[in-house]
Parts: sequence; structure tokens; C-alpha cells
Amino acid sequence: MRLYGQTPRGLGMVAVPALFIVLAWAGMAAALDAASADAFASSLVSQLGRTKGFCAIPNCGNGQLARAFLQGSGMKVHAMDPDTADVSAARELMASAGLTAPRFYCDKGTLAVMPYADRFADIIVITNLTDADLAGVSYAEIERALAPNGKAWVGRVTAEGAGATINALQSWISAATKRYSTATTSTTLGNWAVISRQELSGVDAWPRRAYDAAGRGG
Repeated sequence: MRLYGQTPRGLGMVAVPALFIVLAWAGMAAALDAASADAFASSLVSQLGRTKGFCAIPNCGNGQLARAFLQGSGMKVHAMDPDTADVSAARELMASAGLTAPRFYCDKGTLAVMPYADRFADIIVITNLTDADLAGVSYAEIERALAPNGKAWVGRVTAEGAGATINALQSWISAATKRYSTATTSTTLGNWAVISRQELSGVDAWPRRAYDAAGRGG
């Protein structure tokens, strides 16, 4: 099933089989190294169950996670970071690996507003949170951006060091107004609050922009 929506500013309209969004929260923990980024991205792609789509990393840091998705899947990646130096580092890392446009884009930006349409992201992952950081994470904004059959992981990847606890993640979920199913889990990858959105009622699978030759149902 292909989804159509407004892409980040400047990227225009695209049609992709699936959208995969990773939100790497900028914190004080050590950045992911290449091996950890590869293992983390590989696990997420495996659990997603598909390798094509659009991956957004709003706080990309040194770019290793973006590189891991590009090299470990067929996804396009849009990365952002509030630090100009990190944006430059991510661009340089990708250029040295031959991973440039049209598969990779990187801009300066923050998590204040996700520059994506409603129901745009198949997966949202915020990887670098502490208990205190959770107060600044909008559950409603994650639900807005999450696509039908999408999944959001909010927590901290183990490779980033100690961070968000299961108790704090459970409290964060409990305080939210929820429309979709939620759970918390602790794995070798870290501690996570998981938000799962169901398919829209009455929707069927169709890979075209228009439903028929008359242009209906697009």
C-alpha cells in the first residue's frame, strides 16, 4: 500500500510504499558508534518487515544512524539536527560513503514541530531520552504523525547509556489521551514505550495514486 503526503519542506510530493521515521532525541549521552547504529537500524528494519520507504531522523547527531538506515535498507532518509556542526558532519559522512541525494537530505531543524503531514510515519523512534526528557515529548504529536499500521518507539537505545526507565515510560503513557494501543517493553535494545496504530476502517490496499481511470479514490 502506498501512502501520499506532504514531504519535508523543499522535498515536494513523493509516493513511497512505506514511511519510516526515526526521531533521535539530542541529549548529553554519547553518540552512537557505527557498529551500534548498524545493529539498531537492522533490528528496526527487521521488525518493520519492509525495507523501502522514507526515514526521517529529526535529531541526527553525527549521522551514524542515518548512514545505517541508508546502507541497511532501500529507504530514503531526511535528517535534521539543531547543531550546525552535526548537520555538516552528517552530510560529510554521507558524502564520503557515496550516500547523497536523492536518497539522503540533511537540514538544520528541531523537534518543536514535525514537518510531516498527518498519518505520515510508519515508525517513529525517539532513541535518546532520560526520565526528565519525557515531559518535553508530545504524545499527541506522535499519534498525529503515525500512519495506519504504524508503530512508535519512545525511550532510550542501550548503546546511548542509561536513560528512560520503564516506570517513567509507563507514567508518560498513562498521562496521555490515547487513541491507539500502547505497551512498555525492556529489550536488549533499551527501554521503550510502544504505540501501535491500527489500519483505518474500510481501507483496502491500492498501489496507485488514483483508485480508477476516472481519478476517483486518489
